[in-house]
Amino acid sequence: MGLGSANLSPWSGKGSLHNLIVANPDGFKTPSAFSLGEIAVEVDTATITSDPLVVNSLRIIAPEITYEQGKSISNLQQLQKNVEQSAGAAGSTTDPGVEETGDGTKLVIKDLLISGGKIRYSNPLIGDKTIDVPLPEIHMTGIGEKSNGATGAEIAEQLLTAINKSAMSAVSLAGALKEVGK
Repeated sequence: MGLGSANLSPWSGKGSLHNLIVANPDGFKTPSAFSLGEIAVEVDTATITSDPLVVNSLRIIAPEITYEQGKSISNLQQLQKNVEQSAGAAGSTTDPGVEETGDGTKLVIKDLLISGGKIRYSNPLIGDKTIDVPLPEIHMTGIGEKSNGATGAEIAEQLLTAINKSAMSAVSLAGALKEVGK
C-alpha cells in the first residue's frame, strides 16, 4: 500500500488523502487493486474523542479499480475474503492469556460517495491488455448508525461488497466480457 500525501485539520474536521494505492492480493498479475485519486473526509469535530467517531462526509474521487479475473476468483473477491477473515479473527481470540483489546474506535459514516471512477478489467484470455469501463457512482449512507458504529474491517467489508457488485455489473453491461470472447 502506498500514499502520496495526507492532511487533516482537527479544528475544521476536514482532510484529504491523495494517491492511495492498495496492492493486489498474492497470485494476481496486475500491480494494484485500487488507485484512489483523492479521498476527502469531513469529521464531526464534536466526536473526535468519542466512540463512535462520526464522519459526516467521505468522498472517493476518481478511483481506478483493477478487476482482475483469476482462475477461480477475482482480485476484488479475494480482497473481500481476506477482509472478512481478518474481521472474524479480530473478533475472537483462542489464547486465554491474551486480553481482547477490541477493534479500536468505531465509526459512523453518514454519507459516502464514490464518483468519477473507472474499472480496468483484466482477464487471462485477453493477455496483458486491459479493457477500461466507467465505474458507476456508488452512494452509501448511514454506515454504522444502527450498530452504534462499525469497525474499520466492517466498513471495508461493506465497501468492498458494493465495489465488487458495481464492478461486476459495469463490466458485464459494458460488453467487456464480449471483448474477451473475440
